[in-house]
Amino acid sequence: MEYTLDDIYESAGEELTDKMLAVVGKENILEWFYKPNKVFKGKSPDDLCKEGDYSTLNTVIMDILTAAHGG
Repeated sequence: MEYTLDDIYESAGEELTDKMLAVVGKENILEWFYKPNKVFKGKSPDDLCKEGDYSTLNTVIMDILTAAHGG
């Protein structure tokens, strides 16, 4: 299946998707969102959204955004 940015917006919601875009960029988000990641214990961000675990994903994204802004 070929995923689109709209699929991510549908899965993660507008606010969280916008935060993810700020971290990984539009050119990387499709691969990143559907790929397992050791930060998420081998799950992909998509897996977390399907499980309803938006909190874990949001926490990691916010930690990255905060660090990037010197926080």
